[in-house]
Amino acid sequence: MGVLTSCVMAFIFTRAFHIHGAIMTFAETLIYSGFGHLNLKKIFIAAVFIASSGAVMDFAMDIAVSMHEVVSRNPGIGRKSLILSGLNIDRTVDGTMTSTLLLGYSGGYITLLMAFMAQGAPLVGTFNFIYIAAEVFNTIVGSFGLVTVAPLTAVADGFLLAYK
Repeated sequence: MGVLTSCVMAFIFTRAFHIHGAIMTFAETLIYSGFGHLNLKKIFIAAVFIASSGAVMDFAMDIAVSMHEVVSRNPGIGRKSLILSGLNIDRTVDGTMTSTLLLGYSGGYITLLMAFMAQGAPLVGTFNFIYIAAEVFNTIVGSFGLVTVAPLTAVADGFLLAYK
C-alpha cells in the first residue's frame, strides 16, 4: 500500500507541479540519440516510483521483523497488543527513515543548489525552479509512502502473527 500510495501521488503531483521528464539526468541525451518518441514524463514517474519503493520496502521490513521479534519473545501476545507494539515501533522508526530519505535526496542535488546560489539566485526563489521542484517532489512522495506503509504493516502483521 505504501508503494501504491507513492505511485498514485507521483501521477497526481507530476501534473500539479507541471514536472516533465526532461529534467532527469541524461534525458536530453536520450532525445538527441534518436529516442525522441519516449514519454519522459512517464519515465520520470517510474523513476520516482522505483526510488520510493526501495525505502518503502525497507521500512516495511523493519516493522515486520521487529513485530516478529516481539512475537518470538512473547508467543501468547494478543492481536491488539501486537498491533499497538507495531505502531509504537512505527513512531520510533518513522522519523529516522523520513530523515534518511530527505538527506539522501538532498545530498543528490546539493551541487545543483550550490550552482544556483553561485549565480546569485535567492534561496527562496530556487524552489520555483523545475529541477528543485522535482527533487522536493521525490522527497514528498517517498515520505508519504513511508508514512502510509508503517501502520498498514503493523495491522497486517498483527493479524498474521498474533494468536487469538
